[in-house]
Amino acid sequence: MKNSIKLLLALLFLAAGCGKSEVDLLFDKTPEQRMSEQQQEIKDQLVGAQFGWRVFNETLSRGNYGYYMSFDDKDRVKMLADINNESSTELQESSYRLRLINGPVLAFETYNYIHLLNDPNPAVIGGVRGDGLKSDIEFDFQRATEDSIFFKGRKYAGQMVLVRATQAEQESFLNSGYAEAIAETKSFFIENPISYFEIGGVKYQIFFNGAGKKVDVASYVNGQAIISPAASFSFLLDGIEIPTGMQAGSTLLRYLMRESDKFYAKSEVGDKFEILVSDEAIVPLNKLVGIKYSLRSPYLKYYPGTSEAGLSILKRYHEGLGNRATGYTFNSGYIDLKWDLVNQRITVSGFSSQNGGASGWTTTAVYNYTFDEQTGQYKLTRRSAASGGYTAVILDKLDEFLLNSAFTIEYFFDSGNVYGKMKGVDKPDVEMTFQLL
Repeated sequence: MKNSIKLLLALLFLAAGCGKSEVDLLFDKTPEQRMSEQQQEIKDQLVGAQFGWRVFNETLSRGNYGYYMSFDDKDRVKMLADINNESSTELQESSYRLRLINGPVLAFETYNYIHLLNDPNPAVIGGVRGDGLKSDIEFDFQRATEDSIFFKGRKYAGQMVLVRATQAEQESFLNSGYAEAIAETKSFFIENPISYFEIGGVKYQIFFNGAGKKVDVASYVNGQAIISPAASFSFLLDGIEIPTGMQAGSTLLRYLMRESDKFYAKSEVGDKFEILVSDEAIVPLNKLVGIKYSLRSPYLKYYPGTSEAGLSILKRYHEGLGNRATGYTFNSGYIDLKWDLVNQRITVSGFSSQNGGASGWTTTAVYNYTFDEQTGQYKLTRRSAASGGYTAVILDKLDEFLLNSAFTIEYFFDSGNVYGKMKGVDKPDVEMTFQLL
């Protein structure tokens, strides 16, 4: 027994005497050495792309954004971006660094177009106060292939993917080709607001939101509307890229691309479907409220297509929030109209806030409705009067209109964006344009 105990103690002391470096020799190099080598390999790959990189960067707030980037060995990066006209034409230079934080991290260190998406001031790019568009400036390395490098944001976990650019792409990026391509893509959907493609005899209407960097499709089959989730996109030199794909039936689409004078929807396996134009909606808006859309009037935003009488109704609410018409002063709020198709009800919600919308109070009014398939007209009766919150008194003009006039809803297209317009039947002077949510 004593000999066994002595042997055990000797083995323990021997194990304790083995240094960290001796154990790591099983892998030839220490973890620090391996990470340092990986860091250098990524740096070499970034710098070694002769014609730079095509990049897409995911935000959690408003779509994806496309970039052209070129890195040098002195920790400088030049870039263009599809954020606005200036960013797509003016090459910007700033510093970057590859650091080691539990692995290689690509950090953009001085203010550039990456930081613009992250700017905490809402006045800069319309992001959330303190969070911007919820986009990162530091990215953890994920993996690399021969022509691509994949990163993931450290805070918001958005994807950033770099793909080697060709010489022709670089020349186009550096000679205003990006701005021209973006303008051409936007122009197509502005000039052709009701566009669609056909797969297997089914027509898919395209809903292109240039401002929100979102796109989706809807179809109408056997009297039923079928929708796809909205997908984020970034601009390319020949259209848009949808990294996560957009579902159209059983087909997953990855691109809307221009070839010569035509646009095509292109699948992940390379199948192409020509994008055509229609004078009438493939799927009317009254078939999509309640399953795809609700209507919103955001704080102090009045969209094109709103008539003077409609503006009076909306201003009664929005200006009433700030002028103490409710008895209190608010600095944010909105009106929502949501359809309950099963019970044939419409709920109007008036939200008010004193902290810029971070929290607040909601007043709700519920209406029963009937819908005439032939005329597309809604007629409402009261189910429950406005209650809760503080805004019943400034919802009065909207309440009066809804109870005293039938109305229709239809798409309203403006500058490449799609809205929902409510038009009075008994009160034809009332037209109100809403954001589609």
